[in-house]
Amino acid sequence: MRSVLCARIVREGGGDVDASLTAAVPYAAIQISERIRFWGAAGYGTGEVTLKPETSGSLKSDLIWTMAAAGVRGDMIVPSKEGHGPAMEWTTDALWARTSSEKTHELAASDSDVTRLRAGLEGSYRIALDKGSHVTPKLELGARHDGGDAETGFGVELGGGIAWTDPTIGLSLHLSNRTLIVHDNDDLEDRGFAASLAFDPDPGTERGLSLALHQGRGGQAKDGLDTLFATDPLADRIDNDQAGSHWQVEAAWGFPAFSGHFTGAPHVGLGVNAGTHDYTLGWRLTPEPDDNAPDLSLGVKATRRESDTTAGEYLVGFELRVRW
Repeated sequence: MRSVLCARIVREGGGDVDASLTAAVPYAAIQISERIRFWGAAGYGTGEVTLKPETSGSLKSDLIWTMAAAGVRGDMIVPSKEGHGPAMEWTTDALWARTSSEKTHELAASDSDVTRLRAGLEGSYRIALDKGSHVTPKLELGARHDGGDAETGFGVELGGGIAWTDPTIGLSLHLSNRTLIVHDNDDLEDRGFAASLAFDPDPGTERGLSLALHQGRGGQAKDGLDTLFATDPLADRIDNDQAGSHWQVEAAWGFPAFSGHFTGAPHVGLGVNAGTHDYTLGWRLTPEPDDNAPDLSLGVKATRRESDTTAGEYLVGFELRVRW
């Protein structure tokens, strides 16, 4: 139910809301010590919100969005130089965001705030096997509190998995699982399972052939604390464990670029998820390890998305990372 102010008369009724936003979000990170890394981000954006009441017509207002976020990540137990044994890291962050629409002759002004606090632990134990291969079981625990004018509450997530790698043949296998074990809102459910198989004869560099196959079911489950700290709204975490299987495959070939200081890697991919097919074509540029090249990475990707119910659409993405 929404309220519309028209000629100083408040009317209630249903309808649809569309919004467009253009924003800039500068991000910076600093390595405070060998074990602690701090990051921060601030954002500002403007756009337009359009309300389409059931009674027909549309009402528009300017939109302003602001945000601030900061976090810290560190190592509690550093892996041994031999490359095996226990390791543990912790992370925490905080976020605040506000969305405001301006008052017009037809719409009243509005403000909404969102806050989020998170903390997590990730532990692993790397076990060395024969001929350089190793297996690493992992366990992750994350807590999250959401406040403000959207979905709110406190929840705890638990994740775990196991990874096996054999560099002599270039194969690696990762199995992971994650679940929301408790939340103030009993209607929120979030469970997921993921399996990944990768082939890379020379994992120390991006050059040469590489193949990757990933399959999952339910919510996201890979990438450890990065998944536990996903930014998905809580409202999107209802019964997603009932979602069907989704999978994606990618093939890439890396070659020397810019006098061998960088590696350029064209890649193609296919993703299938709930009747949607994504065909991707892209190119990545990364610096070579142990080289004097600037720590600069560049990525460009184009995607054609086809669905059983909608017409095909094209998406283009661009990513630039610079570290110093």
